[in-house]
Amino acid sequence: MRTSARACGLVVVWLWAVASFDDACARRPVAAMAVGAAIAASSWLPGVVVDTWMEYRHEPRFGSAPLPVLRFTTVVAMGGVLTVALGAAVAIALRSVIELTAWWPAITWSAVVATVVFAGPGIARGFHRGEPLDPEAEAEFAIIARSGGVTSIDWQRLTSATESGLNAMTLGVFGRPVVLCTPELLAADDDLRDFVVAHEVAHVRRRHHRQALITSAAGMAIEVGALWMVHRVSLDWFDAGLLDARSLPPAMAVLAAVALPVGFVEAWQSRANERRADLDAIANIGSPGAVVLRVLHQHDRSDLDPGRLARLASGHPTPAERLMAAERATASH
Repeated sequence: MRTSARACGLVVVWLWAVASFDDACARRPVAAMAVGAAIAASSWLPGVVVDTWMEYRHEPRFGSAPLPVLRFTTVVAMGGVLTVALGAAVAIALRSVIELTAWWPAITWSAVVATVVFAGPGIARGFHRGEPLDPEAEAEFAIIARSGGVTSIDWQRLTSATESGLNAMTLGVFGRPVVLCTPELLAADDDLRDFVVAHEVAHVRRRHHRQALITSAAGMAIEVGALWMVHRVSLDWFDAGLLDARSLPPAMAVLAAVALPVGFVEAWQSRANERRADLDAIANIGSPGAVVLRVLHQHDRSDLDPGRLARLASGHPTPAERLMAAERATASH
């Protein structure tokens, strides 16, 4: 659904660019910036529509409690502003680099990877803010972490309205990792809370966040290569390349087509990491693992039987898969 809507959005942006810019205007930096912002918006809006439907119509039918409207709107608006701003900035930056040197693919890839590695954690911390846990909870979590083979984690309580439910997340690439726990998780029963904490400890111990960065860097290299090919073809056919604002939407369409299989590979790696973290958590806290997983997914059963495409695109195994794996792992202990 999102992919189809984004494709339609790119067509609309391309028609708008063709109709709005003559040859002279199309090569101006502000034209590229405007098209970049429009492309970003056409990518962001379908996701908002789908997420809104999932949050307030689909998931409540399976027992999930929707987020308060103001909280959901705030998160969506923050994502929209950042997406549009980044789209405009990327378009103008890419145009400038292409004008400067023939080595722009390598420079672009290096800049994107550096931004993800160094600025990404800062952006994530800007969205996901936390405060120190109370000493008792931190001491309990430290025991679970040491049992799982990790000695240094900065445990925090999530204070920003960016995540909800029984959830925890790891932030940081270098240095001491920060694990943010949602208020709902901290208020949950001990067995449930301990399993989620042990699961996150497993991610930290196996450095899954760094593995994801390596995979993303490889995927970005493929995507930049696709842009280079579009640039060369556009030069040969239209004498414009990516400098012409009217060529940006088709280029982004090709990029989206290449990004789809890259995204599937990244999702496959994420699912493998989640399975491994589940098994490590069960080994860490003992036999309650399967019971805890079952309780976990009573709170979100909307993806118990997703479609085939949803399975490919999801970063987590389905609850049914996780339950069966947990039960097998528990039985073997």
